[in-house]
Amino acid sequence: MKYSLLILISLLFLGTNLSAQGNEDLLNILKKETEAFANADFETWKSLWCQTENDYFSYAEQNNVFVVKGWSAIDQTFKAAFQGRKKYDVSFRRENVKVERDGKLAFIVFDQYDKLNDANGEVHKTETRIMKKTKAGWKILSTEVVNLSSYEKSGKALYHILLASFKPEAKDSDVQYIFDKFNSVRADVEGMKSCTMLKNGDPASPFQYTFIMTFSSAEALAQYEAHAAHKAAVDRWIAVGDKVTVVDSWK
Repeated sequence: MKYSLLILISLLFLGTNLSAQGNEDLLNILKKETEAFANADFETWKSLWCQTENDYFSYAEQNNVFVVKGWSAIDQTFKAAFQGRKKYDVSFRRENVKVERDGKLAFIVFDQYDKLNDANGEVHKTETRIMKKTKAGWKILSTEVVNLSSYEKSGKALYHILLASFKPEAKDSDVQYIFDKFNSVRADVEGMKSCTMLKNGDPASPFQYTFIMTFSSAEALAQYEAHAAHKAAVDRWIAVGDKVTVVDSWK
C-alpha cells in the first residue's frame, strides 16, 4: 500500500500511548501535540514548538528526504498542510520509548506503527524528538522521522539502524570512511540489501548521523558485523565517535 508524503508526515504526530517512567511532563507535551494535529488545530500545535530559527523538522523515506529548517519555514509549511484538512482516523502503537535528559534539553526516541483505519497495512517509522525547557515550559525543538516501511520492497527485512554522533575533532572524511566501509560489505554479503547515511542538520541534536542497513536475515547481519570492513569502520568510530544508539527491527 502507498501513502502520500503529506499523510506520512501527518501520521508521525498521531499517538498518545508513550510510557517512560518519570517523564510525564515531556510525554504530556507529545500528547498535546498529538491531539492538536489529529484535530487540525494549528494554533495549539504551533504553541508547542520553541518557534526559533533553530527549530528543525526532517522526514526521510527510500526515495525522498523532506527537511524544513527554522520556525519561519516550519510555520509556513505546516500551516498550509493544516488548512482545510479533516481529522485523521488512525490507529497506532509505539514501542521502545527511550528518554534522555541533559539539563534544559531532552531527547526522546521510539518506534511508531501507524495504520489508517480505512486502509490495509501499517507504516513503521523510527522517530526522535528533541525538546528544550524554556521560560514557558518544555517545547519541541526538533522532530526527525525515518519511514522504515518505505525501504521494504517485498517480504520481511531486518533494519539495522545506528544513530551516531562524533567528537568535535572528527573530520567529514572520517564519517565518509565509516560509511564507505559499511557500504562495501554489500559486495561480500548477499543478504545485505541496502546501506544509507543521513546527515542531521540540527546542531542541537545529540546525534549527527543516521546509518540504515537492511538485511534479509539475522545471519546476514552477523556476517556483516564479522566482516573486516565493518571492523575497520568500528575501529575508526572508536577513535572519533562520541555517542551511538543501535536499533534492530524486523518489518
